[in-house]
Formats: sequence, structure tokens, C-alpha cells
Amino acid sequence: MATACGDDFTAVVTECGELWAFGIGGQLGIGHDVHQPVPVRVGGREEFDGAALVMVAAGNSHTAAVSSNGTLWTWGDGGGGRLGHADREPRQRPTRLLKELFGGTPAVMVACGDKHTLVTTVSGGVWSCGCGGEGRLGHGDCEERLILTNVQAECFGGDKIVYVAAGQAHSAAVGAAGKVYTWGDGSGGRLGHDDGTMYQESKLVPTEVVGKTQRNALSGVKVVMVSVGLAHTVAVSEGGNLYVWGAGKYGLLGLGDTDDRMAPTKVAKFGSSDPVLMVACGQVHTLAVTKHGEMYSCGLGQSCALGHNNEKDWLIFRRIKAR
Repeated sequence: MATACGDDFTAVVTECGELWAFGIGGQLGIGHDVHQPVPVRVGGREEFDGAALVMVAAGNSHTAAVSSNGTLWTWGDGGGGRLGHADREPRQRPTRLLKELFGGTPAVMVACGDKHTLVTTVSGGVWSCGCGGEGRLGHGDCEERLILTNVQAECFGGDKIVYVAAGQAHSAAVGAAGKVYTWGDGSGGRLGHDDGTMYQESKLVPTEVVGKTQRNALSGVKVVMVSVGLAHTVAVSEGGNLYVWGAGKYGLLGLGDTDDRMAPTKVAKFGSSDPVLMVACGQVHTLAVTKHGEMYSCGLGQSCALGHNNEKDWLIFRRIKAR
């Protein structure tokens, strides 16, 4: 099963590859923009060429999915070219982008940012489209791309990319060897390219997070996944450790304070000392799931977003207890 949350909608892929969605807007893929208070099925197998879906991603107002045959499907708001169909038109139904677009290489993963989309292929290539502001597309400029455009492999030093994440104005990727690359808006330290100052420049192309000071805790660490929020980035290592950097407002880095971190910083083990398996970033809060299924959260507690039965902000990762 795979799930994805946009600003005001949710999409779910079931174990058998069906897609269900609920919430507001044409980004649901059901052919109209009427609010859906309960999950509704998006088309059927025939809508996805008879193939099961394997993953789904959600942005601010658009959605993308990858099917088992490597085809990419996008729908929702087409502003800035974020859907990759060579225009800015919205789509209220899933619309295919065949693997021929990627040189015949099947897509394996997609990530949706606020106004852009990232795709990885079996060969380890990265493709992007949408709004190019702050360099979030990784093409060396700030221009929008109406079609999915290959991010030059030289930017990754020939590394095969296995994981991508897209935020509001920055992007991140993980290579097969566990290296982390970030690009886009650098303010607040969200890219992790520590230069010893409180301000980091934007990066117009993917740049390895290596750090220029001894504060970078990722040195020698193999990363397996990364997630990005509004202005922060979180990575999980092969050994189940958590590393955070960027804006620390509301305690969303889980380090016990509200300070920004210019370089990747290791989060102390949770109370159970259980290895972290995955992490997810909201705009101003962070969630982590451990090996034995425990969930922890930190950051802004408004609207009970942290799951602790109150609206208190938490500066460290706190376990979410089932009632």
C-alpha cells in the first residue's frame, strides 16, 4: 500500500494496485472538482492500461502515479507545466506519459512538490518539470519546463539515483551508494551545504551534501531515503539513524530547540532506541516510523497535527500513543 497527502486531498494505492482518493478538487482524478468526503475509486484497471499502480505522489494541487509497466500518470493543476504534458492545462483524469519520453526507460518513482514534479527511472536518471524558480528543477536556471526534462547525469557525478523528494522550493535525491544531493532554494539551511554562515545560496543544479565544516554529520553515512518539507530536510541512514537540517521553527527538527541547522545533524535515538525505517515531512512538522511500528512526531502542534491529543508544539520527537 502507498499513500500521499496534498494540501487538501489524499490518494491511496491499495495492495492490489487500485487508486482511491478523497478531499477537494480536480487533483483527485475522478473527472470533476466536487469535494469527496469519503474515499472514491479513481477509474479502474482499464484507465491505467490494465496495469496495477505501484506508487502515488501528491503536490499542492496535482497528483502523479507510476504503474507496474513503468508508465507515469499525472493530473490536477497544470500551472507551470508541472504535469509534463507540454502545456499548462489542468487534467481532471489521470493522463499517461509513456516511458518513451524517458528514452524507453521505465519510470520507478515520482515526487510532487508545490509546483514541480520529479521522476526517477530504472536506469537511475532524474527528470523534472514545472516551475523552475530558485532552481528547484536542477537544470542550471530558473526557467519552467512544460515537459519532463532530463537532469544531466554529470550533476550526480554519474551516480544512479534511487530516491527523490520534492518540496515547495527545493529538491533532494539519494544515490545508490547512499550520497545525498540537494538543489533549489538554499535559505534557512534547507539544502545542507554548510559554508559556516547563516545564509546559503540557492543551487541551480544537484549538489552533493558534503559540507565544508566539521558539523556535517552525514560524512561516511549511507542514506537510504530523504524527505523535504517547506524549509527543512530529513534523511534516514542504512542503520536507521535520523539526520535533519534546515529551518528549526516550532521544533520541527526534533533537536530540542527552534534553531536552524545549516548542516545535517544527527537526531539522538528515540526512547525505544528502535531504528527508524521511514520519515515524512509536513510544512512545519515531521513524522518518523521505527522498525517495530512506533510513530513519533515533532514540530507545530496546531490543529492536533502531531497526534498527541493537544495543540502543543514539541521540540523533540515524541511517540504517538494509540487510544
